[in-house]
Amino acid sequence: MQLVGYGPSHRRKLLISRNATITAAEQHPTPGEALQQALDTHHHRFSPLYQGYLSDHAPIGALALHGLGRHEPEVLGWYEHYCGKLDAIDAAPADYLEKLAESERALTDLGRDALLARELPLLISGWTRNAFHPLIRLAYGYHFGIDGEIAAGLAYLKWCGPDETIGRAQHLRPDA
Repeated sequence: MQLVGYGPSHRRKLLISRNATITAAEQHPTPGEALQQALDTHHHRFSPLYQGYLSDHAPIGALALHGLGRHEPEVLGWYEHYCGKLDAIDAAPADYLEKLAESERALTDLGRDALLARELPLLISGWTRNAFHPLIRLAYGYHFGIDGEIAAGLAYLKWCGPDETIGRAQHLRPDA
């Protein structure tokens, strides 16, 4: 079985067999130093929400542009312009900041894969909260190897919490 797609940064056909593995480093070049530094510190400078309820798209937007092959000065220009409308980290809810600190400590102690294997199953019912933005942020961080974004995405997922209505609706399943 082969999947046919187009590599985002080079616009050429990419054939992937069932047994092939393409790592993030092979698929997308590592962000340059300036973009890497901006993304490494983003979660300590900005709240995950701005204007009270809008999700911060700066890290995922910058990484998407980078992954599409945009030149770093263009990506940084977009990123800096977007960040101009964001709320500072001081505006973030205190319980989010606690979860961010916990996630950063756990990421250092356990590593990416072990931490996500431990935490994600507990949070699966809440993945749809905030229109998947916490999960998207975590996934982009993981894909591009940005630990701060992994921690921020995980903290955002924890802050949104599980969706108890899914558990209560379990008895409505025909096979239950």
